[in-house]
Amino acid sequence: MRNVLRRGKRIANANMQFVFLLNQDKTPRFAFVVSTQVDKRATKRNRIKRLMREAARHLLPQIRGSIDAILIARSKDEVGITRSVDELFHKAELL
Repeated sequence: MRNVLRRGKRIANANMQFVFLLNQDKTPRFAFVVSTQVDKRATKRNRIKRLMREAARHLLPQIRGSIDAILIARSKDEVGITRSVDELFHKAELL
């Protein structure tokens, strides 16, 4: 994860930041981060992570290549999570 944060390419929008690095494995790997600055309540942070995971899972079959990726939430807007993840994957030209 540190390697991805140090050397990875960063793409962001208002709701989320996406850091990714190509890897040699055959499967993509993801990490999801929601800081206490987004929301103090653990239940709310966990819900945001679940929604991020679900949005990434739906795009998994369409991803070209294998990557190590970190999705970092910037806001607690639950409605825009799926749209934000999709937008970031398209910006990164992974779909």
